[in-house]
Amino acid sequence: MVRKTEGKKYYLSFMLRLWRAGNDGKPVWRASLKNPLTRECLGFAGLRELFAYLEAQIEETDLSSEESHDEPWLTFEDSD
Repeated sequence: MVRKTEGKKYYLSFMLRLWRAGNDGKPVWRASLKNPLTRECLGFAGLRELFAYLEAQIEETDLSSEESHDEPWLTFEDSD
């Protein structure tokens, strides 16, 4: 999930699920990410794929906010 204010991305939010699966006697970790806003769910065969996806999402967010001169901290509003 990406929160945008005036076109700027401030954070990413996903539900992460991890589980072990067997692979010819060698267990591997599988993963899925679910976007709580769009409900899109992505599956990953391993942690490398998961980390590569997350890194790409972070780089995309960083590139979109490079032009911003906002404070380097975040302020979260209570949604209650």
